[in-house]
Amino acid sequence: MTSEYTSNQPLLTAESITHNYGNVEALSDCTLSLHTGRVYGLIGPNGAGKTTLLQILCGLLSPDKGTIHINSNSSRAIGYLPQHPEFRPQFTAREIIQFYQQMVGQNKSSPVSILEQVGLDSVASRTVDGFSGGMIQLLGIAQATIGNPPIIILDEPTSGLDPTMTTRVFEATETIADEHTTVLVSSHDLDSVDRYANRVLLLINGQIKHRGTTDALQDRTNIQSLHQAYHDLIPASHETITP
Repeated sequence: MTSEYTSNQPLLTAESITHNYGNVEALSDCTLSLHTGRVYGLIGPNGAGKTTLLQILCGLLSPDKGTIHINSNSSRAIGYLPQHPEFRPQFTAREIIQFYQQMVGQNKSSPVSILEQVGLDSVASRTVDGFSGGMIQLLGIAQATIGNPPIIILDEPTSGLDPTMTTRVFEATETIADEHTTVLVSSHDLDSVDRYANRVLLLINGQIKHRGTTDALQDRTNIQSLHQAYHDLIPASHETITP
C-alpha cells in the first residue's frame, strides 16, 4: 500500500484482485478505484463477493492475487463497519467511542462530537444494551470515523432496519462524505443507494461489471430506476460504465 497522495490520483485503487475459498472463487480479476468526497454504493446479488472484497480492501483478508494502493498519509487509512457489529452491552455509547479511541490512539476529538455526526450525541450516556438495531449501526459508523480516516467502508449497515433508521444511516454516510471522506457502502437497499450514492459499483460473479453514476447505469439500460436496472443487468450485461 502506498502513502503518497496527489489530488489527481484515486484515493484507493484495487487492481486485479482474486480470492478463493478452497475451490470456490469469490473474486476474480476485480478492479476498482475510489475518489475523495464521494459515496460509493456497492451492489450485487448474494454470493457475488461483496463482503470478501470489503474485507480485502480493509486488510482483514489478503488477496490471492492483485494489489491495493491507498494514497493517504493518515495513520488510520480506513474505518470499517462489519455487517454485524458487536459492542459491550454494559458500556455507554461514550465509553464505546473512548474505548476505540484508545485502540487506534486517537483521542483528539471528544466522544460526544463523534457521536453527534451520526445523531447519537443525545444518548451518549445510555448503555448499549438499550440500543435498537439502527442505533447500533449508527454507533458502528461513529467508531469507523475515529481518527478521521479518509475512507469509510460499511458492510450492509441497513440490513434488517426499518425505513426511518435506514434513512438515518444513509444520511450519516452523506454527511461523512461531505467532510471530504470517501464512503464505500455495500447494500441491497437499491432505493437508498439510488438516492444517496454518487457512484454505483455492480459486482457480479466476483468482478466489477458496471461502475458510474446511477443515471449512467439507468441510461445504459433505458430504465428509469436503479432497482429495475439492477434486475435487468444481473443476468446478461458485462460491459463497464465509465466513471
